[in-house]
Amino acid sequence: MKSSQHILKSTIYLTAARFVGDLLFFGFYALLSRRYGAGGIGLYSFSLALSSMFLVVADYGLNSYLVREVSRQKDELLKYTGTFLVVKLGLIVLMGFALWLALPAFHIDAQGMKIVGIIGFSQAMYFFGDFLKSGFAVHERLSDVALPEVAHRLFICLFGIGFLYLDWSLATVLMAFPIGSALYLLVMFVLFVRHFGFPVFGLDTVILKKTVTGAFPFFLSI
Repeated sequence: MKSSQHILKSTIYLTAARFVGDLLFFGFYALLSRRYGAGGIGLYSFSLALSSMFLVVADYGLNSYLVREVSRQKDELLKYTGTFLVVKLGLIVLMGFALWLALPAFHIDAQGMKIVGIIGFSQAMYFFGDFLKSGFAVHERLSDVALPEVAHRLFICLFGIGFLYLDWSLATVLMAFPIGSALYLLVMFVLFVRHFGFPVFGLDTVILKKTVTGAFPFFLSI
């Protein structure tokens, strides 16, 4: 199959998967809204926006930079992926600590802090899974991860609706997000290893030196 056909197929599959996933989330949000009201949805949205802001810093444009660099040298995928995963882990831990220090400035109660922690942890795991998706982008095989994209949303909805049925608190119901993200990360890692091999974990100094300046424009655009 030609490269252009691969790209078209990947685009169609991934767009369809995200559309189906958005429909699932719409239904779940409607149920959350009916159960916990605007205040509950507002607290979730605030937690999502706040944690995402810190995680964008932790990403540092590494996803886009990986695709650009490794597309020209596909045999380096495992080395780049392993190095970037270690870097991402360090940055996420650092940004998680920064978020914890910043929380008192927002004057939210104990439940709010708990929800920020739950959603932040969920987002962090999803960011790792989403990064592994970049390996498929390098090889123009994003259609292979369309099903995990839908499954991620489906996992969250199934667990969330089950927790709603049990009439649990908002914070407990939102635990569906880290559970779904953990399953998504696991599936993505298994698929990555099956298709490309096991990442070479470590801190390659050559890669790191190029990344500091090379990924910065992508970070600014984000």
